[in-house]
Amino acid sequence: MKLRAAALAANISMGVTVFVNWFKMVFQRTDSGRLSAAGLSSLRYFTVLSNLLLGAAALLYAAWLIALLAGKAQALPRALRLLKYAGTVSVTLTFLTVMLFLGPTFGFGGMFRGSNLWFHLIIPLAALASFLLLERDGRLSFRDSLNAVVPMLLYGIGYIVNVLRYGIVPGDFSHDWYGFAQRSVLMAAVVFAVMLLGTWGIALLLRLGKR
Repeated sequence: MKLRAAALAANISMGVTVFVNWFKMVFQRTDSGRLSAAGLSSLRYFTVLSNLLLGAAALLYAAWLIALLAGKAQALPRALRLLKYAGTVSVTLTFLTVMLFLGPTFGFGGMFRGSNLWFHLIIPLAALASFLLLERDGRLSFRDSLNAVVPMLLYGIGYIVNVLRYGIVPGDFSHDWYGFAQRSVLMAAVVFAVMLLGTWGIALLLRLGKR
């Protein structure tokens, strides 16, 4: 019961924090550190999308916990279980990408300024702690680990389609905002293939924590 209560508090906190920080970006129209944008253009970044996915999953998970504690629910729905898993994997990918690539490349100052501090560091770590330590919902299957890669797969497809649609202009990052396609679309595809494998690796590791 104590774990359930702690998980409820953690998920409500994560969900509210994610949407409060995103609303600041949208309605105050202020940039918040490197690789962020004001308004709805913030949705171009996987950082923002992954946190929104996690935030939505956390609030839905909290709603299920409230129903469970009130005796009105039992087993966690499979769809919600997969959504929470995918959200946690996605923000973990965001965290590792910042720590291993974006931070050393662009500097950690911009990576942890404003809402980026929450999206790049605090929320991913809180999501990991909650998922592995507080949410005792049983084992995850090998197939579940493949489903957890879907958000990254869809993002990669969308990114490459967007680049193909508008074309590559050297030095212009308006449509190639991560710069992955500056050398070629093929290079962008290779980068995303590597990131897909990395995402699956994260999913497999988190799956071990549920065994």
